[in-house]
Amino acid sequence: VLFQIKRFVEEAEYMRPFMPFMYDGIVISYLDEDIITKLGRTNAVNQYSVAVKFNPIVKQSVFRGYSYTIGQDGSITPMIHYDPVEFYGTIHDKSSGHSYERFKNLGLRIGDIINIEYTNDVMPYVTKPDNSHNSNNTNPIVEFIEFCPSCNGKLTLSKTGKTMLCNNIECPERNISRMIGMLQKLNLKDFAEASLTAIAKFSLS
Repeated sequence: VLFQIKRFVEEAEYMRPFMPFMYDGIVISYLDEDIITKLGRTNAVNQYSVAVKFNPIVKQSVFRGYSYTIGQDGSITPMIHYDPVEFYGTIHDKSSGHSYERFKNLGLRIGDIINIEYTNDVMPYVTKPDNSHNSNNTNPIVEFIEFCPSCNGKLTLSKTGKTMLCNNIECPERNISRMIGMLQKLNLKDFAEASLTAIAKFSLS
C-alpha cells in the first residue's frame, strides 16, 4: 500500500504543470467500509485517509527592476518585475515585494536570478537563491526610492522600521486607493485603479 501511495504521489506531482486545474496535494482514502469503521476518526480527523501536500511550483526568472504602489494609508509597496514566467496558462511578470523590510532583506540587483514560487492561486512569491550567478553579479543593490512616485513628497520610515510612508494626505495615488477601498466596501465592482484614472474621478463629491 505504501509503495502504491508513493508511486501515485510522484505521478500526481509530476503532472501538476500539465493539468488544466490547480492542486497542491492529494488525499488518499480507504474505500472498504469495514476498514473505515475499524480505523474510525480521532478528534474529527479521518484515520482511514492520508493527506500529502506538495511543495510550491518554482520557476526561475531574471530580476529587472522595481515599481512602487501607494496604499490608502500611505504605505509604499515595492513591485518586483522579472522576465515572464507561466503558471497554469497564466503569464506573470511581477510580484509584490510586500514591504520596505522585505525589500531590504532581498537585496536584489538588476540581473539577479530569482525563484518564483506559485502556491494555489496566490500571487507568485519571490525569493533569491544563493548561487554563483548572484554572487558574481557586479550590479549595485537597488536602493529604495526616497520620494513618493505619485506626489514627489519625501518618504518617511514607519516607527517599526518595516514600512516607508507617504504622509501627504492629498497624494493622488492615496486618493485613488481610498476610492477603490470605499467602492469595494460599497460592493461596487470593476472599479480599479485603471478605470478610476480613466474617468479622472477621485472622490464621490
